[in-house]
Amino acid sequence: MKTNREQTAARQAEKINKIAVIGGDSRQIHLAQYLQNSGKDVSCFALLGTANHGLKSPYSLAECLRGCSHLVLPIPVSRDECYLSTPLWEIPLPLDELVEKISPETKVYGGLFSIEFAEVLRMSGHTVYDYANDAILLEENAQATAEAALALIIMHSQSLLRSSNVVILGSGRISRYLAQLVTNVGAQVTLLSRSIPPWVDEIHAYMPLHEAEYALAHADMVVNTIPAQTIDQTAQAQLCKGTLFIDLASGGSMEQFPCGLRPADAARNGVIAMHSLGLPGKFSPRFAGELIAKYVLKQESIY
Repeated sequence: MKTNREQTAARQAEKINKIAVIGGDSRQIHLAQYLQNSGKDVSCFALLGTANHGLKSPYSLAECLRGCSHLVLPIPVSRDECYLSTPLWEIPLPLDELVEKISPETKVYGGLFSIEFAEVLRMSGHTVYDYANDAILLEENAQATAEAALALIIMHSQSLLRSSNVVILGSGRISRYLAQLVTNVGAQVTLLSRSIPPWVDEIHAYMPLHEAEYALAHADMVVNTIPAQTIDQTAQAQLCKGTLFIDLASGGSMEQFPCGLRPADAARNGVIAMHSLGLPGKFSPRFAGELIAKYVLKQESIY
């Protein structure tokens, strides 16, 4: 007769037989390591360098997915709705090909699924878990993003952060944490958003978005967190030479950032423009990867 511990282990084994970790940046490598160190059978694909971390890397997608009960995809799952996000892999991986090879009833995890792709997976019999729906993970990820943004400001600005005028577009989690960080260093923070946030007392000043021209004209550094066009060409023309402009929002293109800033125009005016995505994966990959791994385990009540 099995002991209680053996029965528990057996139930856990039934819940997770094998986990496939596919695509993504270095966060996925640390995620896979954490899962493997937790006693899980982990295989990786479309992640260059996994062999150096003691992780199994089958030669094909089909082999990696064979027998897996859980599939862990990156955040974001895709940047173009056609291919999986694979910055550490040279060969494009179409989402359609991925869906074709996933075994029935496999549970699929990822960040920022498009409505269409999530529906395709559900119609194929898969349960979909989106990291973007977990409040704790979002909060922790926002803090990591804000810290990385602060590092970018310090590395690339031509001014001393202390006593500088920092303009932040947006009033979400990342904006709040970033405002706290730069304020603690001694910067003057002006927040631009559509509505006044409840934490407005924590910053130096607030202005509605339609007054962006005045705020940008006096900015030493600007950080955008809104994934939509927020400043027009007239407002952009107010940016001074040497101003650092960092866009953290998803979307946009090489020709135009999500907020509406055109890098080519900015460069001609002496503005330092950067479109910086996936900062936790670049600045704190182990923290971010382990955070996601804990989320995966928690969903199965085995963490």
